[in-house]
Amino acid sequence: MLREQETATWMEMAEQELGGARRILQADPPLTWMCVFHTQQAAEKALKAFLIYHARTFRFLHDLEYLLGLCCEVEPELQELEKAATVLTPYAVTFRYPPTHPPDVATAEEAIEHAEKVLTAIRRRLDL
Repeated sequence: MLREQETATWMEMAEQELGGARRILQADPPLTWMCVFHTQQAAEKALKAFLIYHARTFRFLHDLEYLLGLCCEVEPELQELEKAATVLTPYAVTFRYPPTHPPDVATAEEAIEHAEKVLTAIRRRLDL
């Protein structure tokens, strides 16, 4: 039961990250650099929730491709998230530190779509 509670907490935080990304993109002006960071964080927390649920150990890295690889050891069908992991991984650090040019709104919207895909896929596979 404790593992299910921990998983639920990680998923709740993932949902909050994604919700925050959506709200940040609606700011005037849109804070696209911050939006893409939170999409990466949402996907990261969801993948870690899946690993916790399945009692898998992992290193605390921001590398979604690494985390997805571990998830695929449990459920190979999650390989469908490879593009999302590849797109979102760099957003853990890219754009967060100057000098940088923020991504455009279309890039931020695409990041939200990728994060939504990750959260949806993980949610479907968790019995919470």
